[in-house]
Amino acid sequence: MLSKQPATNNNIDTLLVPIGGGGLISGIAFAVKNLNKKVKKVGYSLIMPLAWLKHLALEDLYQVDMRPTIADGLAGKEASESTLGMIQRYVDEIVLVSEEQTEEGVLTLLRNDHVLAEPSGAAGVAAIMYSYRSKRGETVAAVVSGGNIEVSYLTRLLNRK
Repeated sequence: MLSKQPATNNNIDTLLVPIGGGGLISGIAFAVKNLNKKVKKVGYSLIMPLAWLKHLALEDLYQVDMRPTIADGLAGKEASESTLGMIQRYVDEIVLVSEEQTEEGVLTLLRNDHVLAEPSGAAGVAAIMYSYRSKRGETVAAVVSGGNIEVSYLTRLLNRK
């Protein structure tokens, strides 16, 4: 169940953070680890050939060609060695969402909370709805970041749904 209760450092069990190039999650995961070691850090991104995902599997740095996506903030083309190291050290889990699930996240935030978030930020809500398997009684929070949504995209999305 999605809720708008304010989250504090003491009542979050799991924090979902977007991963594009890895900078935001690296900083947040590092900070959270030092503030409250008990909080589980989970990254979320799109189901697509992401550079950092390949880095985690192969521990090799390289660029990938990205296909167009509705969530350009999650379409990191390259991860640095330092970002990769931070993700490997401080992020506990990574979950993926589809573009369709991400669109449901945009609409859920808009309908339920009257929050207009771009797909990259709303993907966290989609991860809670579809990908992250929470335990009974677990308090899960998602970072809803970004402020870049095109009116033409939003109009098409609302007309389809």
